[in-house]
Amino acid sequence: VFLSEAALCSFFSCLPQKLHRLHLQLGARVAVTDPGLDALAVRLPPSLTNFSLALPYAQHLTTRAVTVLLAGLPQELEWLQLEIGDNSQIGDKCFSALARVLSESLEVLVLHLDAVETSVTDKGLKALAKA
Repeated sequence: VFLSEAALCSFFSCLPQKLHRLHLQLGARVAVTDPGLDALAVRLPPSLTNFSLALPYAQHLTTRAVTVLLAGLPQELEWLQLEIGDNSQIGDKCFSALARVLSESLEVLVLHLDAVETSVTDKGLKALAKA
């Protein structure tokens, strides 16, 4: 049984806007593509201080969708954990986008990387380190 992207988008559209913590682990049986990530990006609660997103099977996502999600992160975010795997499109551009949106309120950043599954290089990590 697979969870459809339409169901996922419906779930995202119902996120309480006063939510402070959101932890999503979307595994192999959840079809996440750009429209799903876009739906999440526009519905991230502004009150969110703790956000964790695990997409270990994200082969259908594009850099654009990840960048849109990162741009939609709330300003007051204190804790961010990202795991995006199985996608060679995810690379330095995403890390540069993450570096641009990091706020001073962020206290914890946890990234799960697999250099074999993504195209992150030293350049992307350096951009992030300079933020």
